[in-house]
Amino acid sequence: MSDIVPGMCLHLTAKKNLSKHLYVILTEPAGDPPTVAIANITSTNIADKTVVLEVGDHPFIKKTSYINYSEATVITVEQLRAIMEEDVGVRYKDDASPELLKRIRDGVQASPFTTPKFQRYCQGKF
Repeated sequence: MSDIVPGMCLHLTAKKNLSKHLYVILTEPAGDPPTVAIANITSTNIADKTVVLEVGDHPFIKKTSYINYSEATVITVEQLRAIMEEDVGVRYKDDASPELLKRIRDGVQASPFTTPKFQRYCQGKF
C-alpha cells in the first residue's frame, strides 16, 4: 500500500462527465478493505471558493482552480489501482507540497459543500 500516499496526485477521468481532473489523495490507506479520501481540482468556476489555487501552487495548475469538495469521495485502494491500470490515460503528476496538502485537508471541514459523510471519514485521519 505504500505506493498510495497522501499528497499523491493523479490525472483521472471524472465519473460524472468523463473529463480529466487532477485528484489529490488526502489520507493514508486505512480499514479493511483499505480506503483513501480523494478530492479533485477543477478550473471550472464553481460556487465553492474554500480553497482557491493559483499558478505556482502546483505544477499542474495553469489558471485559477478550485478544490471540488462537493465531489470529494472515499475509494478503496483496490478500486483506485484498477482505475489506474484500466485507464491508460492516467498520468502521475507531481505530488502536492506539504503546504498545499494541508490547505486542501483544512478545507474538508471548512467547506460548506463537503458532505458530512466525507467529513466524518476524514476526521482524525490528518
